[in-house]
Amino acid sequence: MRTIRALTTALALVGVLPTLGSAQGGRPFKDSWFWGAKAGTLMYSTISTTNAMAPSGGLDWLITRSKAGMYMSYSQAFFNRIEYMQAEGDTVRGVNLKDMRRADIAAMVFPGNSRFIRPYFGLGLTMSQIATAEKLGAFANVDQFQAADALVTELRTSITPLLMAGTQLQLHIFSVFAQGSAVASQKSFFLHGNNSFNLSAEAGVRFNFGTSIDKN
Repeated sequence: MRTIRALTTALALVGVLPTLGSAQGGRPFKDSWFWGAKAGTLMYSTISTTNAMAPSGGLDWLITRSKAGMYMSYSQAFFNRIEYMQAEGDTVRGVNLKDMRRADIAAMVFPGNSRFIRPYFGLGLTMSQIATAEKLGAFANVDQFQAADALVTELRTSITPLLMAGTQLQLHIFSVFAQGSAVASQKSFFLHGNNSFNLSAEAGVRFNFGTSIDKN
C-alpha cells in the first residue's frame, strides 16, 4: 500500500512539474511575484568576538515591476553564546544568547534587462531580535533584577538600515539567486562590536507565482 501511495505521489509530481516549468519559463522577470527559500551565513561581532559566523535560513518575497520593486523576508540565524553586560547597580553579568530572528523590508531596483540574469540592489530596514536572552547568575535584590531585565530588553532588539545586492538567474522551472546584505551595527544591541556592519551571504531558489499587476 505504501508503495502504491508513493508511486501515485511521484506520478502526480511528474504531471505537475511540466506545468510549473512552462509557467516559470513563460513569465518574465518583471511584473512578477516570487516566493523563495534561502540559506546562508551571518557574520557578526560582539564586545568579545569579531567576525563570528552563524548559519541562517529563511523565506523571502520579491515583487518586481519594470525597473523597481519590493523585497520582504524573514530569517533566523542559529548560534548559542554567552556575552556580558553591566546594568546600573549590578555586577558584570553573563547573558546566554540563543539565535537571532530577522525581518527585512527594502525598496529594490533592477538595472539590467537580460532575460536570464537579473542583478538587483536594495535599500531598506532590518529588525533584528535575539530569540532568547537568559540572564545568568544570582541577584542580590529586586532592584538588580529589574535593572538587568530592562537592559536585556533594550539590547535584545535593533532596527537599522539595510543595504543589499544580488543576482537572480531565471531557469525553466524556478529561479536561483545569490545575494549579500549589510546591516548597520547598532550600539544598543547585543550583536555590536568593532565592525560597523553585520554581513550576510545567502543563496536560494524562487518560484514565480504570477503577475504583480492587476489586469482587471
